[in-house]
Amino acid sequence: MKIKFTLILVFISFCSLGCQESQPSSINLNNLSNYFVNSPDIKLDLPPILKEISGLTILNDSTVVCVQDEKGIVFIYDIQSNRILRELEFGGDGDYEDIAKVNDTLYILRSDGTIFEFSNYSSSTSDVRIYETNIPSKDSEGLCYDSQHHRLLIGTKSKIEGNRKGIFSFDLVTKTLIDVPTLIFDTDLLKPNVESKGIIFGGNRKFKFKLSAISINPLDSNLYVLSANEYLIFVFDFKGNLLEVAELDINLHSKAEGIAFFNNGDMLISNEGVNSKPSILRFKPK
Repeated sequence: MKIKFTLILVFISFCSLGCQESQPSSINLNNLSNYFVNSPDIKLDLPPILKEISGLTILNDSTVVCVQDEKGIVFIYDIQSNRILRELEFGGDGDYEDIAKVNDTLYILRSDGTIFEFSNYSSSTSDVRIYETNIPSKDSEGLCYDSQHHRLLIGTKSKIEGNRKGIFSFDLVTKTLIDVPTLIFDTDLLKPNVESKGIIFGGNRKFKFKLSAISINPLDSNLYVLSANEYLIFVFDFKGNLLEVAELDINLHSKAEGIAFFNNGDMLISNEGVNSKPSILRFKPK
């Protein structure tokens, strides 16, 4: 499948808007306007089996569903008692990167862009269907549900062409990938905009925008993006404008690979256990 580059100028204009903010921000680089991203209200240390936790989604007020990037298993996790309630197998071993919930169905993203649809997952009549999206990226890591448009959003970690990374849409009615990216981020254009917010690159610190997780915040309807390798969290609107960026404390966010929001705006970030225990951090809005 080829991207329809005849329409690419439209989406480059989205990125251009996001890369041409006129005034540097005066924000604290360790915070977003709505969250103290390095001061969690709750920190949960996870068991060793979730050392490679790579994504999570909200099930209800007390429970989340997690995946880790080695086993085809979803973990139903109680964040009040801090324990695994159930483990449900949906596939074989693989590089599973993120998960999203839509009604009674879970969608799991494998790094090659394959989507696993795990319906009725909590019952004896559970069913797994597999969709090969053929997304033009060697490595896709972000997945979230866009309820306003009834679609899944897929974020690419690797380039789709040149220095561009993309957010693609997977239509949940037709169960197909929309060829044209919903958003395009040109890293060459995005870098100066990030630097205008006070984040400086140079020396051993390179800007590569290696997206690791995405989620839509129900309070502001903006797209929150994690870049684990760069210890950064970004906020974009759906015109592609970069609204905010903040640095993540390496001692707290060992490898931020998952992000999700409760309906009240509470934000969860999951971290793989690199040099510490894997964790889930909860941040309440300011």
